[in-house]
Amino acid sequence: YCCGLYGKPPAPIDPEVMKEFEETKTRFEFLDTQTGDLAKAISDLDKVIADLDETIKSANASAKKIDKLTDDVDKLANGDAKRTLKNLGDAADEIRLTATDVRATVAKLQGPTSDFATSGLPRISQAIVSLQQAAESLNRVVQDIESNPQGVLSKPPAKQREVQP
Repeated sequence: YCCGLYGKPPAPIDPEVMKEFEETKTRFEFLDTQTGDLAKAISDLDKVIADLDETIKSANASAKKIDKLTDDVDKLANGDAKRTLKNLGDAADEIRLTATDVRATVAKLQGPTSDFATSGLPRISQAIVSLQQAAESLNRVVQDIESNPQGVLSKPPAKQREVQP
């Protein structure tokens, strides 16, 4: 023992107080370690939240791009594609009308030969030429569509031709 307060020897320490001190010290060290672990976990969680926030921003940007692409495809399908299909339908109708005129002209050929030679033959020739031109035009459109569907949709409208009966 050394000198205590006022030169008196220190009083002996109660063993129960020492035991309680050691338990409190152990609990304090445990809680101090737990506090450090908790602070690190909070820091790690902040990093995960920041990464998640960036991922959400990226997902939102991707969703906006998908929405724009969807709108573009919708405009394409409902605009140029419909117009092209209508033009193809119109060309097919013209071919049918020309074919009907050719059949009617051929039916008329069963009449007198001189009438055929003077009026029927030139009309048939003219109808065949018109039919060939319409078929060639339709074949070109089909080939264009098969080779480059996107290019056909973005082309300006072509000149329209009148098919003579």
